[in-house]
Amino acid sequence: MSLQKEVQIENICKEYALKECGISINCLIDGFSIALYEEKNKEFFFAESKSVPEKDFKNTIANWNKYISANKTLKFKTVKIIFDTPYFSLIPSELYEEGNKKELLSFLVDLPKNYKLITEKVESVNAVAVFAVPQIAYDEFTKQYPQVTFSHSIITFLKATKNLYKKILKGKTLFIDVNTECFNVLCYNDEKLQLANVYSFENENDITYQLVNMMKQFDMDTMRDQVFISGGIEKQAAVYQKLAKYIKNISLVNRPDIFKYSSFFNEIPQQQHFVLFSTAL
Repeated sequence: MSLQKEVQIENICKEYALKECGISINCLIDGFSIALYEEKNKEFFFAESKSVPEKDFKNTIANWNKYISANKTLKFKTVKIIFDTPYFSLIPSELYEEGNKKELLSFLVDLPKNYKLITEKVESVNAVAVFAVPQIAYDEFTKQYPQVTFSHSIITFLKATKNLYKKILKGKTLFIDVNTECFNVLCYNDEKLQLANVYSFENENDITYQLVNMMKQFDMDTMRDQVFISGGIEKQAAVYQKLAKYIKNISLVNRPDIFKYSSFFNEIPQQQHFVLFSTAL
């Protein structure tokens, strides 16, 4: 099945004899990605991405409503939504105060108007994530799906790397998830999280510059330490080729191997929806 071919996701569910399924959604300023998941067999059976012409969450939600209106009869058992925004901070639990969450986040980034603050405990690193999502998206999704859960993509990324890459977290390791306008970075040293942050970029030079400097900051060896990349990037991409000139042990991640995947995913690069799939962990 071609990724460019327009499909009705409710018809795909009928092919699997499913009356309901789980859906994961990655909501972006310039579009969205979805993945459909059958919980009983732990199998993903469909995924696709949609871009919108104008970079605005209002436009993204309008296009989402148009997209989902073609699948009115489809019921979702679970709805998990992750956002990719630069408005994120991971705060040690001992420093977090509920009443100061806005100040804690706005101290690091300039919060736009009409964004909603969300917090999430991240037990594996004894911290609290504070992030902001567009109010229009939050309101629309909660209205459509009472069972919805929200998270930031970097939190899912963090949980996935700690769960799936335990064996290689003994030394210094960098994980990068690249999206259209920002990229998530996780830095580990002997299994301990050193950094979890979101960075905006305009071109591949921005990514290369920031990552090479980041490795220097954390005293990483560009000839020895490992760097793993996921998201919308391939080995043929200019940014990957440029990074490979500076970093010897660079590679793309594979999709989470604890799940099954339908033959549909033969057409999708292994690294493309790593974080989206990881919402099912």
